[in-house]
Amino acid sequence: MSRYFKPIYPLEKPLKTYSGFVKSHAMERWGHMRENTGDHFRVTPQVVATGMFWFILLPCSMTYALATLIYRKEKRNGIDRPYIMWVGDKDHDEV
Repeated sequence: MSRYFKPIYPLEKPLKTYSGFVKSHAMERWGHMRENTGDHFRVTPQVVATGMFWFILLPCSMTYALATLIYRKEKRNGIDRPYIMWVGDKDHDEV
């Protein structure tokens, strides 16, 4: 049976301090970077663009779409609401 499951390279024996798991250097590096994100963070054009998308563009576009949807639905049902400057008809009567 061992001939079918024989590893290509010899495996290290796991230490008892790691509870039987093999310590991976890649996972250790990933864990260190994850725990110390603040030390390794840099402001780059990619980070700025991503931040502007998630924290400015997406919320503003969702708010505009929702306000437009509500305004058109109320106008279709005959409900007259105060005019919102960035939503609705341009020829609305202002008070």
